[in-house]
Amino acid sequence: MIRIFIMYNLNDGISLDDYQKWSSEIDKKIVMSQPGILSFDVHTIKGGLGKQPYQIVEIIEADSWEDWLKALETSEMIDGHKQWQRYCDESSLVVLYGEKL
Repeated sequence: MIRIFIMYNLNDGISLDDYQKWSSEIDKKIVMSQPGILSFDVHTIKGGLGKQPYQIVEIIEADSWEDWLKALETSEMIDGHKQWQRYCDESSLVVLYGEKL
């Protein structure tokens, strides 16, 4: 099992409420319907130490990185990504994955 960390900011003019509604009603259902995806949680960053470069962090658990890459190629995920682009700043996107030590 791996964890995928996806970090990004919202587009200018997008409210957190609008994004949260889309994320919970649409995005979560699309992601969780993919084979090999075990969990999907979205967090809004409220603060911390140092500069806060991201507003949103998604944490996805998957059977493998390969399963995630396959999921990204499905028509549902491609359509979901097009919707995501309406809400989120793709230029701020960072995707990392790893395994628990």
